[in-house]
Amino acid sequence: MRRAASTHGSALPRPQQTPDSLRAALAAVDPARLEEMQASKDDAFAKAVEWQSLSPVQSWVLTWARDIEIARRPAWEYAFGAEEAARTAPTSFLAEVESKALGPSRTAAQPS
Repeated sequence: MRRAASTHGSALPRPQQTPDSLRAALAAVDPARLEEMQASKDDAFAKAVEWQSLSPVQSWVLTWARDIEIARRPAWEYAFGAEEAARTAPTSFLAEVESKALGPSRTAAQPS
């Protein structure tokens, strides 16, 4: 039994996880990224052929499904954007931010 597409506060229903459905949804929520989507799709399919694996295509579908889901729900963008920034920021930058957050008298290396 298939469940109905969930909108959860979005006027656009969640697309099926197929290239055509994802492309149509992206065109509705963030058309400026269509070229980026096509380039990453081309890359994923080339890797799939080279590696003789569907893994790159599955990864491509999941990545774009995630990005479209976030674009469908603008309130999520902040949460996922902050998580991505923390995950990809240089360690030295994170250490500086942490030391500023702890204040001048404490650092992560000096427990109180």
